Amino acid sequence: MTTEHFDRYLMDQGVGGPSLECGCGRTCFGDSDNFDPGELEGLLKLHEEKPDRYLYFAGDDGVSAYDVPGLGTVVLGCRCNDRLDRIESIIWDNRDKIAKYLRARCEDRIGREVAVVVELRKVE
Repeated sequence: MTTEHFDRYLMDQGVGGPSLECGCGRTCFGDSDNFDPGELEGLLKLHEEKPDRYLYFAGDDGVSAYDVPGLGTVVLGCRCNDRLDRIESIIWDNRDKIAKYLRARCEDRIGREVAVVVELRKVE
C-alpha cells in the first residue's frame, strides 16, 4: 500500500465517476444513479461474463482514480494498484540518485538561463 506522502501527491490529480476505465484496461464501476438508462445493467452483464475485465464495486456509488503521469488513470481498488506501490518503491529506493539527477538538471538549467541573461546584457 502506498504511503500517505505518495497518496497526497496523487490526490491533486484525482478523478471520479460512476465508471472509469483503468490504465490497465479494466472497466471499474459502482452502483451510481448517474448511469444512463440500461448502462448499469449492461455493465453488470459484462461483469458476469468477464469478471476480471469488468470490476464491480457493489454498494459504492461510483469509483475514484488517480491520473498518474506515465500510467494514465489508476482506479482505486483495481487489481493493478500494486503498480503504484512499485513506482513508489523505485523512487524511494533510488532517492539519492534521483536527488543528484534533479540537482544536476536544475544546475544545468540555471547555468543556461544565467548565460542567456549575460548574453542579453552584452547586447544592450
